[in-house]
Amino acid sequence: MHTPLILTAFGTTSAARASYNHIEKTIRTRYPTRDIYWGYSSRVVARELKRSKDLVIQHPAEILKDLVNAGHKEATIQSLHLLPGHEFHSLHMEVRNISAIRCRMGLPLLASEHDYISIIEMLSPLITKCTDHAVVVVGHGTRHPVWPAYLALENLLQKRFGSRVMTGVVEHFPSSDHVVETICSAGYTKVLLIPFFLVAGLHYRRDMIGENEQSWKSRLEAKGLEVESLEEGIGMLDGIGDLVIRHIEDAESAR
Repeated sequence: MHTPLILTAFGTTSAARASYNHIEKTIRTRYPTRDIYWGYSSRVVARELKRSKDLVIQHPAEILKDLVNAGHKEATIQSLHLLPGHEFHSLHMEVRNISAIRCRMGLPLLASEHDYISIIEMLSPLITKCTDHAVVVVGHGTRHPVWPAYLALENLLQKRFGSRVMTGVVEHFPSSDHVVETICSAGYTKVLLIPFFLVAGLHYRRDMIGENEQSWKSRLEAKGLEVESLEEGIGMLDGIGDLVIRHIEDAESAR
């Protein structure tokens, strides 16, 4: 009996699930005989899907209980969260409480220096294509102590591409209020926004490119800047599935 694999993301109610499908295709190529399940760590999203009679996705803890009832003794959960923040730690605590099945857990996508370098390599074609643009890689932001990860990402991006590449967030920490003024004072007239989300869902549509005056696009355009935006989350980047597979292999090779 092959060990079941549960791919676990925060979740989305939008058509941006194409990013999940893109990742799953690579993983199924690597593991053609394994049962692969999708879990959403956000129960709110799962409830929304049930209400809308859309695709029904369970929380990983519910999937594990079903696997126990089916006779499985072990499973692997692979996190598709970008950082080991609140969602990942809550998931880890819930899974620990299910003692009837041995569960290995793969770390989120940015968990090592190698992961950061891999993501930067994936972003490289987008950044180098727009040599006359300031580039802002916009993520969610968090109150979790992992928030300096955005600053680490910016540091590595700038070492590779120079000061024209910055990171920003849509809420919480680290503050990115200074970014718009930094771009203007540096004399840039064009800006490329790259969504640093697995899927280009609500935060992309509302907080990055939304028509409301607080969106990144609106704030930049109010300064007279020309704004372009990548329309897909990083889940659609070439190589992201291979990064996930490496985390699965690391989790399953650990004693």
